[in-house]
Parts: sequence; C-alpha cells; structure tokens
Amino acid sequence: IKFVAPEEGLSIFSDNMIVPNKAEHKANAEAWMDFYYDPQNAAELAAWVNYICPVQGAQEAMEKVDPSLVDNVLIFPTDDLLANTYSLMALDADTEQDYQRQFATVAGA
Repeated sequence: IKFVAPEEGLSIFSDNMIVPNKAEHKANAEAWMDFYYDPQNAAELAAWVNYICPVQGAQEAMEKVDPSLVDNVLIFPTDDLLANTYSLMALDADTEQDYQRQFATVAGA
C-alpha cells in the first residue's frame, strides 16, 4: 500500500496541548509536555501512532527507533506535501474571535 496525496490537496490538523489557567497540577502538565517534546520520546510515539510528528529532532531520533519510518511522509511530511494542505474549516471573523476568546480563557491568557 502506498500513500498518495490527491492533486487537489489534503486536509491537515493538529492536536494541541495546553495547561488550563486554573490547573491544580500545572507542573505535572508541563513535565508531560517536556517529556512528549523530547525527540527520542516523540519518535517512539510517532512510530506507534503514525501521525505527523511536530517535534524537531524526532526524525533523526527515528533512526534508532525504527529506521524504516525515517522517510515516512505520514509521520514526517515533505515541504512539498505540506505546501499542498489546507485546514479543515475556514472560520468567519466573529467565530474566529469567539474561539480565540474561549481558548485564551482556558489557557489563562
């Protein structure tokens, strides 16, 4: 089986981590994020889930984890592939502002 991106492009998304502004265990959440963003740990997770990995250095770390995945575009997409992606949904200005306000409230900004 080979992955082929449609000529029209493909959608892309991201999962995000935040620490809620009233988190009781803020240090634990920050430690988890630090753990996840360690290139070795990120490579191990990416090898298991096969999702795009945003962590710099993880592709190099993948050499030790699973060399067969180093050039897997589902984990480490090329610049050309990323140039042909789009977000899932465009938001009007009011909705965008509302989402930003809600996110800032949760994030404690």
